[in-house]
Amino acid sequence: MHVYIKQTVTVCLFICLCLSCTSRRMEHVALQQAGYLMEEHPDSAFSLLKSLSSLVGMTSEDKAEYALLLAEAADKNGYSLLPCDSLLNFALHLYDENAKEHAIALLYKGKVQQEMENYADALKSYRMALEILSYYPREFYWKGFVYNMLGGLYGKQNLYVQAKDMYVKACYNDSLARHNHHLISSLSNLGVAFIGYGNIDSAFICQQRALQLSLSTDSFLLHSLYGNIGDLCGRTGQNSIAVTCLKRAYDACRRKEDSLQCLWNLGEFYYNNRQPDSALYYLNRSKESANIHIRYLSFFDLYAIAKQQGDVAKALEYLEISTQLEDSIYSTNVATELEKKTYRWNADAQVRKEHFKAKRRIYIIAMVALVLLLVIVIVYQQILKNKKIQQSNYEYLLQKLKQNLRDMQQNIVRHEEVIAELKQKQESRAGEIEEKERAIQAMKMEKEKLRNWLFRQSALYAKIDKLANQQKHHKERIDVLTNAEQRQLRVIIGQIYADYIEQLHVQYPKLNEDDVLLLCLQLADLSPFAIALCFGNNDAQIVAQRKYRMKSKIE
Repeated sequence: MHVYIKQTVTVCLFICLCLSCTSRRMEHVALQQAGYLMEEHPDSAFSLLKSLSSLVGMTSEDKAEYALLLAEAADKNGYSLLPCDSLLNFALHLYDENAKEHAIALLYKGKVQQEMENYADALKSYRMALEILSYYPREFYWKGFVYNMLGGLYGKQNLYVQAKDMYVKACYNDSLARHNHHLISSLSNLGVAFIGYGNIDSAFICQQRALQLSLSTDSFLLHSLYGNIGDLCGRTGQNSIAVTCLKRAYDACRRKEDSLQCLWNLGEFYYNNRQPDSALYYLNRSKESANIHIRYLSFFDLYAIAKQQGDVAKALEYLEISTQLEDSIYSTNVATELEKKTYRWNADAQVRKEHFKAKRRIYIIAMVALVLLLVIVIVYQQILKNKKIQQSNYEYLLQKLKQNLRDMQQNIVRHEEVIAELKQKQESRAGEIEEKERAIQAMKMEKEKLRNWLFRQSALYAKIDKLANQQKHHKERIDVLTNAEQRQLRVIIGQIYADYIEQLHVQYPKLNEDDVLLLCLQLADLSPFAIALCFGNNDAQIVAQRKYRMKSKIE
């Protein structure tokens, strides 16, 4: 039994070793390329990731990494993160709760929740991400990112003091990470937060510092920064500087879609400062924008100017166009809200589905465990039953043998008495005496055979016979009888060979228990190797040594 357990453990350890040696996985080639492109060419990275039409064949780790890369690429390109929601849920489920990747997944999950206007859950996700990142003191980039998102979340709810605190922490981490793009964005947002509670001077300082960094790095945020500074100058009455900044904002993004928004900013500025001619120039150019919101604002301002100038026909024309655009914007907002509700419903359905799967797994595990327990109980009861039957049979055979031994002993005594009587009465009847002696000897041999047969019926003899068939080449691998089995052997031998043991003690009083056991095992026709195993040794030489020492005790 011990040999089988050792072999099983050895096989299991070997299998685990093989699995550990082959557990290294090769990262997906497309994911590697997307990671290389992410910082410098996020649009190419996004296109590459979207070109993976199917995730079939990817490992779970690759799917989770794909989810994070796709969310990062979509965010860097200004796309909605709603399509990444289910993938982010998968990544959150796969990564360990204290892993950095889990924090990144929580960051983008918070952006999805914020996009769905679920601000409470978004705040919770950001806080959890920061808690995990606190275990990674060198991850300044992701900490700054999370603080920036928290600032935006507070800013949307007009909590400008909290937003300012978050943006300050974002600037600190972005500066440690030496990531100018994020630092410029955090400084600009910090300036907007200062505007929120009226600290115009601090807002100017933040925007100017962000502008200096943008000029030195040629950042694409240049036009946004000029626009913010122009807005600040307009608030403080510095109209000439405001116009200059707004024009520079337009020059910075002349070849981009945002350029027409800058033109509308200029037109709106001139309109608010009662310069309708200049306002008309810029508003007529911005009304061609591809952005429906810019077109709506441009036509509405044109309607207001035409109304002030008394041009009723143009005013009605601009009002009709702005009304149509407003209806389109409303329809778009309704569609977007419906899309958000659809994603929210799908997310809830996915959660319910996962809960159902978890409950089903628990139920299946419980049922399997119950069935296994019942099987174990049944098997254990059957083993106990078999042992009881075997023990009962052995006790019956032992009692029967004892009775036969008693009968034989009585016959021997009677025959010995008859022999003594015959010797006293008639010495001439030697032949009869010899015949009786032969009968006695035959009965003694039969008695020994019966004892040996009963000994061979025991389970311990089967164990000894099995051990005696072991290979003798490697002595360190040879199993012997345990101490408990040796004690059991002495009890069985003492029961079966009781009269022989008593005879030995009477005839040779110097023999000890080991000597008597050795003689009984010899009488049972066991080999020297088997006898050595019964004494807990794996070398048959020990038997020869015991026999040599025993000679002096029986002489």
